[in-house]
Amino acid sequence: MALESLMERGELQDWREFAQALSKSERLACDTLRVCEYVQDRPSAALARMLVVSCYPELGAGGPDRRRSEAQLDPLLLIPFPDRK
Repeated sequence: MALESLMERGELQDWREFAQALSKSERLACDTLRVCEYVQDRPSAALARMLVVSCYPELGAGGPDRRRSEAQLDPLLLIPFPDRK
């Protein structure tokens, strides 16, 4: 599930999978903050930001990884989630 889809219609299991993936990928954390800037009016964006900061506190203040150029970020719509079992 892509990040925007997660924030729009993600269910509890989707958020659990996201949190697990997030804890293993700072790049996903940076991408998440970038998407949150575009959907900041959604309560789910606040939840996503909170999860990022809980895993990577240094990104909460706009740390160096957050300022990466777009060329260094993974395509946001291609971030896979593990299959549900």
